[in-house]
Amino acid sequence: MIDLAALREFRGAETNALVRSLALLQQADKLAGRAAWLIIGDRDERVATDHAITFARRVTERSLARGLPSRVDLHVIAEPRGHTTPPGAPEQSAAWIRAQLEPSASPPKP
Repeated sequence: MIDLAALREFRGAETNALVRSLALLQQADKLAGRAAWLIIGDRDERVATDHAITFARRVTERSLARGLPSRVDLHVIAEPRGHTTPPGAPEQSAAWIRAQLEPSASPPKP
């Protein structure tokens, strides 16, 4: 969920300061250089595919502007059902988390 204001439950509160402040786009600077994994269907109207793409691009933009690595993995999957968890997402996310937790390039022990 990138922006609460995109949800029908928040219709009428789109300009509310708290709702606006909770949008992940507002947190892009804080997330610069951090690892993020996102998956969304290509026609998710509930949480808005375009919001996920914009968020990923903003974090990457802020990362690069600060000289930090871009560590955003965005997967936009063909998903005719709209808002749903795409097939394979739990396994893909678990593999990504595992890769993040593995020590990177540690020297071999003698």
